[in-house]
Order: sequence, then structure tokens, then C-alpha cells
Amino acid sequence: QRERFRITAQEHFNGFRSYDYDPERLALLLRAVDRLTADGVQVIGFFSPVHAWQEEGIFAAGKGADYLAFRRAAVAGMNAFAARPVRAPCTARSGVVDMWDFSGFRIIAQSAVPAADAVEPAPYYRETSHFDWKVGRAMLQLMLGTPVEFEIQGDRLGERIAPENVDAAELALLERRTQWLTTEDAHAVARLFGEWRLRDKLNPLTPRLAVEREDYDGL
Repeated sequence: QRERFRITAQEHFNGFRSYDYDPERLALLLRAVDRLTADGVQVIGFFSPVHAWQEEGIFAAGKGADYLAFRRAAVAGMNAFAARPVRAPCTARSGVVDMWDFSGFRIIAQSAVPAADAVEPAPYYRETSHFDWKVGRAMLQLMLGTPVEFEIQGDRLGERIAPENVDAAELALLERRTQWLTTEDAHAVARLFGEWRLRDKLNPLTPRLAVEREDYDGL
């Protein structure tokens, strides 16, 4: 079980090292949101609760500033459509857009990585990217405004994010990260980051994921 976490953390760390944030990819996503909300379709967005071993890889790869800039741009971009009328909202909120943040080193993300001899899956994650179905159900229940059937509730699980609280959300993310960095799990993955940085070669085909004309044509 621990090996699953190690492999996916390594893959993502090396991907983050060679990745350049391209605002055009967010622009493509927002074009889709624009078309949906123009037709009165409610759009719910969220930042996924990846495990801390993966999220810390962003910062360890030197991409923390890009990560925070992307989050801010996504929140602002979604909010640009907030005043549009919605035909039939599927959540307790009546707005045409709803943005949630489940990321940022929250309790679930800080859960301990399995021990070296563990044979049972971790309680919340299969590996650093994919969370258990019980987490996904709880996220849906929170976003839909129905009772959450989960041991972690409220903003400890996730919370709405909008331009008016994006500064506070970013500060809280950084504070939770600082707290997590004191744990043995954080020390363990930091040692791995150091090994991978010295040993692993970057894939020369992945310095940038550019948006092509065909992407827009496909949309």
C-alpha cells in the first residue's frame, strides 16, 4: 500500500518539475463554463483533495506561486458569470456558479501514508491522487446541501471559495501546510523529493501543455 503512494508521488513530482502553468488552458475551461452558464446551466467547480504527498510536490518542485496564481484565476474566472440567471439549480444555492475548495492540506490530505508492511488500504486514499468513494460521496453531499454522512464535517472537509474569501483561503492553506511540514510523513516525502531531484530525468516532451486550435474547435 505504501508503494502506491510512493510511485504516484514520484510521478507527480517529476511532472510538476517540468510543468509550466499555461493560463490558456484555464481560458479554454472558462469558455465552456461561459457557454453553459449563458444557457442557464448551473456549474459547480471544485479543487480536488489530493493527498499532502502530492500537493507538497508542487511546492517542492518550485511551482507553489503558479499553483496559488491558478487557484486565484480559476475563482475569479468562475465568478465572472455569477450574475447570470440559472434555470434549475441542483444545489441549495440559487447561483449559476458554485466553487468549492477541498484542497490545501486539510485533515483528509494529512492522513498518514500506510506503513511499509501495510496490506489494507489507507482510510481515505488509494494513492496520492485518488480518494476513497466515501470521501467523494461526502464531497457531493456537502456541495448539494444534503446531510453529510462522514466523520469529517464542515470546513474541515471543504468550503465554498469566492473572490471575497480567496485571500483567507490561501492563508489557511499555507498555515495548514506549515503545520503538516512538521510531521514525520512530511519529513519522509521530503527525503524522497531530494532523491528524485538528483536521480530522475525530466521528460523533455512535457515542458508545456499548450492549447491548440483543435482544442477550441473540439469545444
